[in-house]
Amino acid sequence: MENKEEELQVKAEELQSHEAKLKEEGRRLQNVTHRLQREREQLDADKKKREKPSREKQQGGRISLRQAKILNEMKRQTRLLEEQFKNNGCPAAFKELEANRNRIEEERAAMQAERDGVRTQLESMKAALEAAKTENSGLQDTIGG
Repeated sequence: MENKEEELQVKAEELQSHEAKLKEEGRRLQNVTHRLQREREQLDADKKKREKPSREKQQGGRISLRQAKILNEMKRQTRLLEEQFKNNGCPAAFKELEANRNRIEEERAAMQAERDGVRTQLESMKAALEAAKTENSGLQDTIGG
């Protein structure tokens, strides 16, 4: 009988230890989730800022470069966290991190599309400028000749 009580006591202690570990892991996950949420809010704020005309944008798209750096760092951190949680057996956290990584990829693709659109617009403006220069030159030749 005493053996069974000792066994139950050991199991109870193991359960308490496991419960404490789970609580600690839950706190860590909350911290990570909170940090990712703040980073997402920062990205949203940067996206709103990017939509408004700004001096930085007129000077060569520095916002996009800064956002790309932020996204790369978030992506790197997310991968590290994914590996850590995958190894610790936390599938819910892994799914959340996977969703965050997918949102980061979508944001990056949107930024790339915007950059490509600006590049295309620049090329068409250059072509229009060349056409105007050619037309102007032809008109000057006609006037002068």
